[in-house]
Amino acid sequence: MATNVRYRSGIQSLTRSFPVNTAVRAGDIVIIGALVAVAETDGDGGTASGTPTGQPDGFATCSLQATVGPTKVNIAGAGNVGDPVYAATVDGQGRVTALTLTASTNKRIGYLTQRGHVTNTPGEVLLAAEAVAD
Repeated sequence: MATNVRYRSGIQSLTRSFPVNTAVRAGDIVIIGALVAVAETDGDGGTASGTPTGQPDGFATCSLQATVGPTKVNIAGAGNVGDPVYAATVDGQGRVTALTLTASTNKRIGYLTQRGHVTNTPGEVLLAAEAVAD
């Protein structure tokens, strides 16, 4: 179970089983098509952790529109509450492996929910419903 999810929307329908790569781990921010989510369980059915997730390999329980904090990867750039957060790098497994506060050609995945974020540290992010270019 992801331990870095601070808040989930009260709408239970926002937590679903989605197809993901088996390398995805609980707490990873993932992009599935245009959707942005945080994996609540591992994508390998719990094989690596030794704790069965109840999901088949290649699926994970994921939460949409959740607040993730601290993020598993550092966020480049200093910012404050409401600043957009972008996926700077997405690996071949759909995991967001680098976050930034710079739009450039990156896709917006959420917003900072903390004030005084210091560059190159983990942060707290409210995930957007979908990954979009600004």
